[in-house]
Amino acid sequence: MDLKALAKKTFLRRFVLWPAVALAVYAIVGFFVLPPVVKSVLVKRLSEKLNRPVAIRAIRINPFVLSARVLGFSAEDRGGAGPFVSFDELYLNFQAASLVRGGPVLREIRLASPHVTLIRNEDLTYNFSDLLGGPAPAAKPSGGEKPFLYSLNNIHVIGGNVDFDDRPKRTRHTVRDLSIDIPFLSNLSYAEDIFVKPLLKGDINGTAVALEGKTKPFSPSRETTVELDIRNFEIPHYLEYLPVERKFRVPAGTADAQTVLSFSQPAGGSPVVAISGTVTLKDLSITDRNDSPVLRLPSLSVGIGS
Repeated sequence: MDLKALAKKTFLRRFVLWPAVALAVYAIVGFFVLPPVVKSVLVKRLSEKLNRPVAIRAIRINPFVLSARVLGFSAEDRGGAGPFVSFDELYLNFQAASLVRGGPVLREIRLASPHVTLIRNEDLTYNFSDLLGGPAPAAKPSGGEKPFLYSLNNIHVIGGNVDFDDRPKRTRHTVRDLSIDIPFLSNLSYAEDIFVKPLLKGDINGTAVALEGKTKPFSPSRETTVELDIRNFEIPHYLEYLPVERKFRVPAGTADAQTVLSFSQPAGGSPVVAISGTVTLKDLSITDRNDSPVLRLPSLSVGIGS
């Protein structure tokens, strides 16, 4: 056999045929094999963990851009009593850096048309109280365990809806057309391109609400800020909705807050989410369960550095 022909055949087999076969297998596994397997595992595990019927219409995976789509997710309330959580699509775009950074790195997360149904029962429990679990386990002494690392970037929530049925008060609250944009949530010193600004927009009980971040020009840390101005926040009214047992009561008290929430990416450093400003408590009263006074505070103003 001609040595040149043999060398050419070996070259084609080693550098063309085998890579092409490997690429084809990778594509077939990613596009056609993994989606049904992942769907089956997710439905089974989530149904067990949530103790609720879970359904997923389809899962799409693109192995070349490292993206995944979860389509038509729904979780019924316990015993199938009604809707609990659903969404049309969850899009996740992973980065190859996840393999070397020790935690998931996502370039973009997009959640489309989520719908949550919350119910406060007559006994003041919620339809999700069973998911909160028992008391937190005692903290273990630090033994050099590394924290869970992650970098979640460009987070979008689009077209969200919330229905809250407050049965003890015979009233309902609704949130419609909720949009939330979060630039990043991260504890990794990994810089990803950020193309969203903080945003909170929606219709709450018929009232339009909108908060939008502002990007600081010429900022080396790519800082975006949101101003939060809250006046006469009725602490007792909202405290009673906390789904945890309390050993105290708050009969009275209001809060004012003038704060700035900032998202920044220092060059070469870890992304930072920080809050600064002033919080003022007025006419605060705290009692124990038997209504015996514990604390009375006419006024307290606290400055938050960062």
